[in-house]
Amino acid sequence: MRKIKTKDVFKLARLIKISGTKEELTEILGASKSQDASEIGLKAIMTLITACGEEETEKGIYELLADIAEKKPTDIENMELEELSTFLKEISEQNNLSNFFDTAVKSA
Repeated sequence: MRKIKTKDVFKLARLIKISGTKEELTEILGASKSQDASEIGLKAIMTLITACGEEETEKGIYELLADIAEKKPTDIENMELEELSTFLKEISEQNNLSNFFDTAVKSA
């Protein structure tokens, strides 16, 4: 797994636009100043995943997570739920997801 890079911000910003979650994510990021950055990031990820009514958004999430994991999108798509949860926690522990989402939301 690699660290989150600048290119990931733009991918995430596009996903936020497509999914229509900008307002909801802005609320999460703004109301959560007293919470741990990884906790905020996990809430933001789950909000985005929950909003995946569109196939394009779902595909984009697989591609973004696969790029970060240095795997194929189908590997992410076929992860068991527990494995996905562990993977998301690892991303959260290794990166400042709150900052990542905040930057992407502002770019969306």
